[in-house]
Amino acid sequence: MVSFDEASGAVRLIAPPPGGSSPWKQVRGPGKPTPRTAILDDVSQFRGDSTYTLTASVVIPSDAGVVTLQFEPFGHGQTAYGNFLHLDFLPDNTVRVDDKSNFVFGTFPRDQIFVVVVTLNVSASSTKAHFGLLGADASGSLDYAVDPLLQKVALQFGAVRFWTRSRHTGSFTADEPLATRAR
Repeated sequence: MVSFDEASGAVRLIAPPPGGSSPWKQVRGPGKPTPRTAILDDVSQFRGDSTYTLTASVVIPSDAGVVTLQFEPFGHGQTAYGNFLHLDFLPDNTVRVDDKSNFVFGTFPRDQIFVVVVTLNVSASSTKAHFGLLGADASGSLDYAVDPLLQKVALQFGAVRFWTRSRHTGSFTADEPLATRAR
Protein backbone atom coordinates (compact mmCIF):
# COMPACT_ATOMS: atom_id res chain seq x y z
CA MET A 1 0.00 0.00 0.00
CA VAL A 2 1.27 3.45 -0.87
CA SER A 3 0.13 6.63 0.85
CA PHE A 4 1.18 10.23 0.48
CA ASP A 5 1.90 13.00 2.97
CA GLU A 6 1.60 15.98 0.69
CA ALA A 7 1.91 18.65 3.37
CA SER A 8 2.57 21.80 1.36
CA GLY A 9 4.51 20.03 -1.36
CA ALA A 10 3.24 17.82 -4.17
CA VAL A 11 3.24 14.08 -4.82
CA ARG A 12 2.09 12.68 -8.15
CA LEU A 13 2.32 9.55 -10.28
CA ILE A 14 4.30 10.08 -13.48
CA ALA A 15 5.47 8.14 -16.52
CA PRO A 16 8.78 6.41 -15.80
CA PRO A 17 12.06 8.05 -16.79
CA PRO A 18 13.98 6.32 -19.63
CA GLY A 19 14.96 2.87 -18.38
CA GLY A 20 12.41 2.89 -15.55
CA SER A 21 9.27 0.89 -14.94
CA SER A 22 5.82 2.40 -14.57
CA PRO A 23 4.43 4.15 -12.59
CA TRP A 24 6.94 6.25 -10.67
CA LYS A 25 6.16 8.73 -7.90
CA GLN A 26 7.46 12.28 -8.04
CA VAL A 27 7.84 14.29 -4.83
CA ARG A 28 8.31 18.05 -4.93
CA GLY A 29 9.19 19.66 -1.63
CA PRO A 30 7.56 22.91 -0.58
CA GLY A 31 10.85 24.84 -0.31
CA LYS A 32 9.55 26.97 2.55
CA PRO A 33 9.04 26.46 6.29
CA THR A 34 6.11 24.03 6.09
CA PRO A 35 5.63 20.32 6.81
CA ARG A 36 7.43 17.60 4.88
CA THR A 37 6.39 15.90 1.65
CA ALA A 38 6.59 12.08 1.56
CA ILE A 39 5.68 8.74 0.01
CA LEU A 40 5.07 5.91 2.51
CA ASP A 41 5.11 2.30 1.29
CA ASP A 42 3.81 -0.34 3.69
CA VAL A 43 5.80 -3.23 2.30
CA SER A 44 4.38 -5.98 4.53
CA GLN A 45 3.80 -6.83 8.12
CA PHE A 46 7.11 -8.65 8.36
CA ARG A 47 7.74 -8.45 12.11
CA GLY A 48 10.50 -10.53 13.50
CA ASP A 49 13.78 -12.25 12.89
CA SER A 50 14.75 -12.55 9.24
CA THR A 51 16.75 -11.02 6.43
CA TYR A 52 14.95 -8.35 4.41
CA THR A 53 16.13 -6.76 1.17
CA LEU A 54 14.82 -3.49 -0.21
CA THR A 55 15.60 -2.40 -3.77
CA ALA A 56 14.48 0.97 -5.15
CA SER A 57 15.32 2.97 -8.26
CA VAL A 58 15.64 6.72 -7.70
CA VAL A 59 16.28 9.88 -9.72
CA ILE A 60 17.45 12.91 -7.75
CA PRO A 61 17.66 16.05 -9.93
CA SER A 62 20.43 18.62 -9.72
CA ASP A 63 18.14 21.10 -7.97
CA ALA A 64 17.08 18.75 -5.15
CA GLY A 65 18.12 19.20 -1.55
CA VAL A 66 18.32 16.34 0.96
CA VAL A 67 16.21 13.27 0.11
CA THR A 68 15.63 10.74 2.89
CA LEU A 69 14.86 7.02 2.75
CA GLN A 70 13.81 5.65 6.13
CA PHE A 71 12.75 2.32 7.59
CA GLU A 72 9.73 2.23 9.89
CA PRO A 73 7.51 -0.19 11.78
CA PHE A 74 4.44 -1.57 10.01
CA GLY A 75 1.25 0.46 10.39
CA HIS A 76 3.04 3.44 11.93
CA GLY A 77 0.92 5.96 10.03
CA GLN A 78 1.33 8.59 7.36
CA THR A 79 2.13 11.50 9.66
CA ALA A 80 4.34 9.66 12.20
CA TYR A 81 7.95 9.88 11.04
CA GLY A 82 9.52 7.64 13.70
CA ASN A 83 12.05 5.18 12.32
CA PHE A 84 14.84 2.84 13.34
CA LEU A 85 17.14 3.64 10.40
CA HIS A 86 17.42 6.26 7.68
CA LEU A 87 19.63 7.32 4.78
CA ASP A 88 20.06 10.94 3.68
CA PHE A 89 21.02 11.54 0.04
CA LEU A 90 23.01 14.75 0.49
CA PRO A 91 23.57 17.75 -1.83
CA ASP A 92 27.24 16.71 -2.25
CA ASN A 93 26.05 13.39 -3.81
CA THR A 94 27.07 11.22 -0.86
CA VAL A 95 24.85 9.24 1.53
CA ARG A 96 24.75 9.73 5.31
CA VAL A 97 23.34 7.15 7.74
CA ASP A 98 21.24 8.22 10.76
CA ASP A 99 22.58 11.81 10.66
CA LYS A 100 26.04 10.54 11.72
CA SER A 101 28.92 12.40 10.07
CA ASN A 102 31.22 9.39 10.59
CA PHE A 103 28.84 7.18 8.54
CA VAL A 104 28.92 8.82 5.10
CA PHE A 105 29.55 6.65 2.05
CA GLY A 106 29.36 6.33 -1.71
CA THR A 107 28.40 8.64 -4.53
CA PHE A 108 25.27 8.89 -6.64
CA PRO A 109 24.56 10.76 -9.88
CA ARG A 110 22.10 13.59 -10.37
CA ASP A 111 19.46 13.48 -13.11
CA GLN A 112 19.96 9.73 -13.76
CA ILE A 113 18.42 6.52 -12.47
CA PHE A 114 20.44 4.76 -9.79
CA VAL A 115 19.54 1.86 -7.50
CA VAL A 116 19.62 1.70 -3.71
CA VAL A 117 19.83 -1.77 -2.16
CA VAL A 118 19.47 -2.24 1.59
CA THR A 119 19.75 -5.62 3.30
CA LEU A 120 18.55 -5.79 6.90
CA ASN A 121 19.52 -8.74 9.08
CA VAL A 122 17.07 -8.54 11.96
CA SER A 123 17.37 -10.82 14.98
CA ALA A 124 15.96 -10.65 18.48
CA SER A 125 19.18 -9.10 19.77
CA SER A 126 20.43 -6.84 16.95
CA THR A 127 19.85 -5.45 13.47
CA LYS A 128 22.63 -5.05 10.95
CA ALA A 129 22.28 -3.28 7.62
CA HIS A 130 24.25 -3.43 4.40
CA PHE A 131 23.78 -0.53 1.97
CA GLY A 132 24.73 -0.50 -1.70
CA LEU A 133 24.47 2.04 -4.52
CA LEU A 134 24.38 0.70 -8.10
CA GLY A 135 23.93 1.82 -11.70
CA ALA A 136 24.78 4.92 -13.72
CA ASP A 137 27.65 6.58 -11.85
CA ALA A 138 26.52 5.34 -8.43
CA SER A 139 28.88 3.35 -6.28
CA GLY A 140 29.61 2.56 -2.68
CA SER A 141 28.61 0.26 0.11
CA LEU A 142 28.61 0.27 3.89
CA ASP A 143 27.85 -2.11 6.75
CA TYR A 144 26.09 -0.59 9.75
CA ALA A 145 24.69 -1.72 13.10
CA VAL A 146 21.32 -0.21 14.05
CA ASP A 147 21.24 1.51 17.45
CA PRO A 148 20.40 -1.19 20.06
CA LEU A 149 17.93 1.22 21.70
CA LEU A 150 15.83 0.98 18.52
CA GLN A 151 15.86 -2.83 18.32
CA LYS A 152 12.21 -3.24 19.39
CA VAL A 153 11.19 -0.94 16.54
CA ALA A 154 13.40 -2.79 14.03
CA LEU A 155 11.64 -6.06 14.94
CA GLN A 156 8.40 -4.47 13.69
CA PHE A 157 9.83 -3.44 10.29
CA GLY A 158 7.21 -3.17 7.57
CA ALA A 159 7.35 0.26 5.89
CA VAL A 160 9.72 2.51 3.98
CA ARG A 161 9.34 6.21 3.39
CA PHE A 162 10.97 8.51 0.84
CA TRP A 163 10.65 12.15 1.80
CA THR A 164 12.07 15.61 1.54
CA ARG A 165 12.31 18.13 4.34
CA SER A 166 10.43 21.39 4.30
CA ARG A 167 13.48 23.58 3.84
CA HIS A 168 14.56 21.84 0.62
CA THR A 169 13.48 22.77 -2.87
CA GLY A 170 13.48 20.65 -5.97
CA SER A 171 12.04 17.20 -6.48
CA PHE A 172 12.94 13.55 -6.66
CA THR A 173 11.40 10.53 -8.34
CA ALA A 174 11.28 6.92 -7.15
CA ASP A 175 9.77 3.69 -8.35
CA GLU A 176 7.82 1.30 -6.13
CA PRO A 177 10.38 -0.16 -3.70
CA LEU A 178 10.68 -3.93 -3.88
CA ALA A 179 11.00 -5.50 -0.44
CA THR A 180 11.57 -9.21 0.08
CA ARG A 181 11.96 -11.43 3.11
CA ALA A 182 14.24 -14.45 3.22
CA ARG A 183 12.47 -17.55 4.45
